[in-house]
Amino acid sequence: MAWKDVKSESSQQNDTQKVKFTVFEEGTIQGRILDDEPYTRWVHWIPKANGGKGGSVTCIGKECPCCIENAKYDKKDKPYTSRKLHSINFLNRNTGEVEILERGNALFEPLSGFLDEIGDLRNYDIKIRISGKGKDMSYVPIPMPPKPLTEEEKKLEKYDLKEFYKPPTPEQIIMLMNGATYREAFGTGEDSEQGEDEQIDVDFTK
Repeated sequence: MAWKDVKSESSQQNDTQKVKFTVFEEGTIQGRILDDEPYTRWVHWIPKANGGKGGSVTCIGKECPCCIENAKYDKKDKPYTSRKLHSINFLNRNTGEVEILERGNALFEPLSGFLDEIGDLRNYDIKIRISGKGKDMSYVPIPMPPKPLTEEEKKLEKYDLKEFYKPPTPEQIIMLMNGATYREAFGTGEDSEQGEDEQIDVDFTK
């Protein structure tokens, strides 16, 4: 997965480790991107998952039960919406911790533009101004002056995103489609997919 996937129509989770996600709320976040490329995947929103509370799951491609079910319906009637998400290791200056920054194209397309115009995002902090909530949330990323990481920051442990986002099995997706929790489907001890707590309130097409 790479920066090219931010603009492409390609890509592909299982909870294998306890992680921290960057929390998006009104205000400002500043931090340093630590990876040279984001990890990109498509996800489906499953309204019946988590006992009807709803939840998202990574699309696994041609064998994906959500895609197979969607194919039976006209475009406007498809039961499972889709969204492209990008994830990247991020040193959050607000918390002082390495987190997974996960958002859609609304944030990552501007970041991709910084890469093209300014250069490697690992060489400077990004300040993200956030306004609104849910479907009305918007982001304004701003590149900061270049500044090298300290030796301590260079040694910070990053998340293995490829391992963390291992695709689920068709059987696990079907369980979610039938109302199972993530604990029941994946045995993770979590009742909601990591990083997706706000999905019910946001525009799932962004």
